[in-house]
Amino acid sequence: MHHLSAEELARAVGHNTGNLAFHYAIDQQLGGSLTCLNWGTDPELINTQPGCAVLPCANQLGGHVDLGALAQSFERIDRPMVAIGLGAQSSNTAVMPDLPEGSLRWVRAIIAQAPSKAPNISVRGAFTQRVLDHYGLGAQTQVLGCPSLFINPDPALGQRIGRRFGPIRRLAVAAGNPWEPWNRLERSLAALVTQQRGAYIVQHPLELLKLAWDETQSLSDASLSSIRAAIDPAMSRDDLATWSRLHARVFGSIPEWMDALGEFDFVVGTRVHGIVLALQAGVPALCIAHDSRTLELCETMCVPHVTIAEVIDGVTLEDLPRLFRFDPLAFDQRRQNLAQNYWDFLWRNGIETQPFLQPDPAG
Repeated sequence: MHHLSAEELARAVGHNTGNLAFHYAIDQQLGGSLTCLNWGTDPELINTQPGCAVLPCANQLGGHVDLGALAQSFERIDRPMVAIGLGAQSSNTAVMPDLPEGSLRWVRAIIAQAPSKAPNISVRGAFTQRVLDHYGLGAQTQVLGCPSLFINPDPALGQRIGRRFGPIRRLAVAAGNPWEPWNRLERSLAALVTQQRGAYIVQHPLELLKLAWDETQSLSDASLSSIRAAIDPAMSRDDLATWSRLHARVFGSIPEWMDALGEFDFVVGTRVHGIVLALQAGVPALCIAHDSRTLELCETMCVPHVTIAEVIDGVTLEDLPRLFRFDPLAFDQRRQNLAQNYWDFLWRNGIETQPFLQPDPAG
């Protein structure tokens, strides 16, 4: 039995277990005794801590949220601050999001506490940087993708993934969006899981966490019918509960999650962190990029991906080798460059890192 309910788990991980990848990576990579800022921490308390405060970010920039209240709190912080992994959100990368003034004030409050003259905000990709450029704040940012790309210290990881790609006997799905207009695609992924005796690994939303946590009885009829529409509309509530006991998984620990991914030949789905963790475990994986933030991360980090438009009608097992467009050497090269830039970014901000991140003087 689980000690936590699905709802408690969701709250503990910021409503998406993918966030754990990010926090795990930062804990693993940064040396020294760092304070990781919690969003709600009292500024007065932060001001009493020594050293630099590190702020793990998400896709906070967009018309969907005004960070004005947070800006007021951050404007009272008086100590060096570094933000890692900030992303902007938009329906697609051609659309410039309309950022509320409160959110711009929040970004300015972080910039004002830069430990040095160097940028102190790492962003997920060129799109986020372009958005901040548009508001005159881009010069303080550096494009670094997500720290979760560096969980595995092997510099030849891409080549390992390339060698491992072959017949797909067991497959896992980084399960995503059980709603219209994606449910035809999600249904085809769930069918692959059934056919391959695979795993349907969920990160978000709460409805899917409840499914994986064997709490289907607590789902409303509306939630249940939308999940059935995305997995198999022919299933009864009992069928769905049985299916999820066989296939649905959720992880509250990154080592355990990566360990489980190692059992599969291939991972596919719309959840970028689920895909990145598979790659870190040396497993071939394909991200289905369904919005600007996912596409931006995949492009920045050379993560194999297709856009949702290419597969909106669903995928079959036979499609996967054709869709998996992976260049192992380009992946390793990009990872090497990003790791070097990430190390420089942290070093210029006075943050110690663990030795495996440090650039190889001979390389």
